[in-house]
Amino acid sequence: MTEFPAKVSTRTSTPAGEPAFRAAALDGDFVKSPFGILMVVEIVLGCLVWALIADTYYQPYPSYGWVMFVAIFFWMVTVILFVMHLCQLQLKFYMIPWPIVCES
Repeated sequence: MTEFPAKVSTRTSTPAGEPAFRAAALDGDFVKSPFGILMVVEIVLGCLVWALIADTYYQPYPSYGWVMFVAIFFWMVTVILFVMHLCQLQLKFYMIPWPIVCES
């Protein structure tokens, strides 16, 4: 039986020619895809919706506060997902099940 070496190298490295950290690249084809076009339209219309809700006099009706919260929250979610797809960040966060998070 061979002896276990006294010194074992545990150094890890990346394959040759592959950078350890890949910078985020903009995906211009995503904006031209049907999903990207729908997201841009949703961002524009969502901004219009919450701007119109914010302009409404809603002090007598407290439920409008909830409507405003929902409109802004989901608009922000859409903007965040759009930026993530545009910068291809879903490729960096491989541990998140993206088909479940958003249908793309």
